[in-house]
Amino acid sequence: MKMKKIFGLTAFAGAAVLTLAACGEDKPADPTPTPDGGTTKVDLNELAKEMTDEEAYDKFYGKYEDEMLLASKATNSNDRYYHFAKAEAALYDQALILPVSTQGGRYALTRIAVGSAPYALWGTDNNKLKNLVVATNLIKAADRATMKTKLLAARAEAAPYSHYSDGSHKTTYNAATELTALGYTVKKTYNTSITSFPQTYDLSNTYRAADSEIVCNFTDYLVQYDVAGNIVPALAESWTKSDDGKKYTFTIRSGAKWVDAAGLEHGTVKAQDFEFGIKQAAKNGKTSYMLEQVKNYAECATSGDWSTIGVKAVNDTTLEIELTEACDYFFTYLTYNTFTPIQEAYFNEKGEDYGKDKDNILYCGAFICTEATDKSSLKMKKNEKYWDAQNTTIDNVIYSYEDGSNETNMYNKLIDGTYDGLSLSEARTALAKKDNLYNDYAYVSDTNATSYFGGFNLNRGAWQNEYDVESSKSKQTDAEKVLAKAALRNTNFRRSILAGFDKVAYNTPSTGADAALFSLRNLYVPYDYVTLSGASNGYAAGTQYGAIVEGELKKGALSYITTLKDGNNAYYNKTKAKEFLDAAWKELGLGATDKVKLDYPVDATSTVSVQQSQALKQNIEEVSDGRIEITLVMHKDYYTYLYSNYLVDVASEMNYDFDISSGWGPDHGDPSTYLNTLLPYGDMIRLSGIEGHDSTKE
Repeated sequence: MKMKKIFGLTAFAGAAVLTLAACGEDKPADPTPTPDGGTTKVDLNELAKEMTDEEAYDKFYGKYEDEMLLASKATNSNDRYYHFAKAEAALYDQALILPVSTQGGRYALTRIAVGSAPYALWGTDNNKLKNLVVATNLIKAADRATMKTKLLAARAEAAPYSHYSDGSHKTTYNAATELTALGYTVKKTYNTSITSFPQTYDLSNTYRAADSEIVCNFTDYLVQYDVAGNIVPALAESWTKSDDGKKYTFTIRSGAKWVDAAGLEHGTVKAQDFEFGIKQAAKNGKTSYMLEQVKNYAECATSGDWSTIGVKAVNDTTLEIELTEACDYFFTYLTYNTFTPIQEAYFNEKGEDYGKDKDNILYCGAFICTEATDKSSLKMKKNEKYWDAQNTTIDNVIYSYEDGSNETNMYNKLIDGTYDGLSLSEARTALAKKDNLYNDYAYVSDTNATSYFGGFNLNRGAWQNEYDVESSKSKQTDAEKVLAKAALRNTNFRRSILAGFDKVAYNTPSTGADAALFSLRNLYVPYDYVTLSGASNGYAAGTQYGAIVEGELKKGALSYITTLKDGNNAYYNKTKAKEFLDAAWKELGLGATDKVKLDYPVDATSTVSVQQSQALKQNIEEVSDGRIEITLVMHKDYYTYLYSNYLVDVASEMNYDFDISSGWGPDHGDPSTYLNTLLPYGDMIRLSGIEGHDSTKE
């Protein structure tokens, strides 16, 4: 689904940019003298000219794509991982994205027991709430540590089965048993906050976490993960794999019900529902990339006819999925949106309304959505006709809307039970210490595989959005727009921001000073996501993915880095930032009094977001000696802000020069789940101002 057209200067920006000097508008300073007394003639208008998406991608992401192509042609996983890592190194050598942080890694207070949610780094299972164990009182940090020790032991046993299992491997760890043994009482309602409501309830037609994190609770997949990371049965009660590893046969669970939002039955879940749902996901294209391993994918993608893709319902209870080649991590795909079952008759009955809201889907998961009022609340109740209702530990889930404007209010809601968990920002940490809760109850939350990053708009085409023209409107003059675009297209200029950005200062308003390092991430693909099982291109067996990226970066302009492991401010180096900016200034022909102004969007209603943006502005401007000026564009509310970045589907409508608003959580257990998003057709490439397109390379 495309978003509404955002009003901007897309249609005529190119002509305006190319004729600035002739029109007598403000223009950049004259070229600066070179050391030999000559003049560096730099045409900023030429540097900032409109580029096609293909031209922009090849110019900026060409080295990245070259390595990704080599990875796709690798004949073994070790060489594949090497080229993936080399591709990622190119992202930072060229300073195309700026990794910032991950989820978790901050002090928090909670009533949620350790190990009461499915454990998987990929897919959507870790957002499923059916087995949450929630105490009536806050849980002490020491008690959480006791529980975590037992859980980690269970996860160590489960590790071999996180990629493939016959379904027989299960953990004995039970969060409710462990929690009650420590003297806590368990309750049946889970209360939490929400900042962004689902834009669609059709799980097959979205890749956005804001949709998936909620809607995944309304459906089940073929398989699921338990709290230790074992793959166990869900709507498939059993399965087999062919000897050559190419064909999987699933036996669909008998008697699993479809119900509507009123709880009325609409038949049972059948193998045909999976065939239809998977093919529907392929047709709408949002997550069709998850089917690349499936037989006939390439031919179907080319023709647009998905009828022959290797997914087949043999009968009501038997589903076959056939791959082009054996893939040892294919099972990690199965808990993502692409593999959502959809009842074809109901889908056809609803037509264009399917997935529009909670009343236009069928439910086969643990919960039914009973209320969804935008900017108010979203509620769900236990699905009494769910196939595993007897093991569902939560009866009700209540999401209350928060815009982040009142941190004290959120803290008070935690204390009075309106919320069951809350991370501690700098302001909330002070409140917890005042109430004598910090020392006994504050714990450091686990980090996960979601990676948040900043990006540079290399081909900006919009300077406001229609959801609130005034608060979203850029104040840049035409000449400033030219200079900003020319600067952002300069590699050393981007490197100066990468090296000059102090992520600790940026993180502190969100996490508090005590935890500012814990959630910092320096890579898109987490450092230890995969490990070499054998030697490859000079890297020994046992080398972690992130260590390969380190090794490649140390060969180039970022040789000053030490480690890229989480929890380090790896790229920050004020001396190198100044060196990069000096080089950029010469390459751009700028003088001592010139200043590059960059628009950075901010949600003005969020105290933490405002404080973070102010820290970023102060940091970059100080390190650059004032040569870079960050203009904080204060959007009047959260949704106006999102319609300048995260919710924009069209690259030319991205309304910023520099932005930190997006992240990616993995869909499966291979680095490609992250890196493919920045290929020419990838979901995240639009954040660079480059629209998705077919590659010019083979």
